[in-house]
Amino acid sequence: FSLVPMGLFVVAQGFLGALNRTRPVMYAGILSNALNVALNWVFIFGNLGFPAMGIRGAALGTLCASVVSAAYLLGVLVYRGYRQDYRLFTFRELSRGLQRDIVRVALPTAVQNIIALSIFLTYQTFIESYAPIYLAATHSIFAYFRLNKTIIGGFARSASILAGNALGRGDREGAQAAITASGMVGVLVALVVAVGTVTFRGSIAALFTNDPATQVILSRGLLFFTGFFFVEALGYAFEMVFVANGYGKYVLFSEFSTNVLFIIGATLVARALFPETVEWAWLSFGLYQIVHAGFMITGWIRRRWLDLRLDDGR
Repeated sequence: FSLVPMGLFVVAQGFLGALNRTRPVMYAGILSNALNVALNWVFIFGNLGFPAMGIRGAALGTLCASVVSAAYLLGVLVYRGYRQDYRLFTFRELSRGLQRDIVRVALPTAVQNIIALSIFLTYQTFIESYAPIYLAATHSIFAYFRLNKTIIGGFARSASILAGNALGRGDREGAQAAITASGMVGVLVALVVAVGTVTFRGSIAALFTNDPATQVILSRGLLFFTGFFFVEALGYAFEMVFVANGYGKYVLFSEFSTNVLFIIGATLVARALFPETVEWAWLSFGLYQIVHAGFMITGWIRRRWLDLRLDDGR
């Protein structure tokens, strides 16, 4: 059920981004992720009088957050002067070359998202096999660390638009400066989140659950994952710019290879060798984060994304 509001959100986000109206996009991203975290706390663990729904509660929280964020962006489009009258639609005006270009640029990202979602769901079943309490704690950890992507993602989307404009002008150095600025913001945000997590991890765990046993595991997991999510955030700042400017195949290669090798392969090995120690499964996910971020940082250093052509030469 989340696919419809997510689709509307992406369409509105892309339209506003193309017009350089990045502030509503940033607000929508913050709203979506912050609301998702809050609703996960309510629905997963049964806070504020709601029943504890576990993984179903996580899905419900995501659905509600998607509906609200999509409604916000659609409201911006309708009430902020973006409505225009257009002539009747006709297929004669479609450019097949342009459609092929759009598919070629978008396909790697679409495949990446499908693979990442499938593997992430599989990973959660691995975690649940240790004990349901570990699944609840791990899901809460991942929801909490969305803070990194929430804040960094807003700035990275703005940087991707600036980088795309610079590439359109033939200004390679301007595009590289935009992605570098995105990386610097990523470092700062990730550092603040990491310090806050280490300092207040007990209080953060208490926000997600009233169960003492889950709080202990959650606090331990927050400390365990802090370094990994810090490194991941650095790569994410570059990944967002790559995907928006036609370098999605590189991201797809990195995502697929590291997902299969670490999230699936290493976790299966950890489950077989250390069936009672969830930290080894956590480490497998952390290794994916580090290696994938390493690919993104390498892409920024090598600068090959600056030489791409997104059209078919016509």
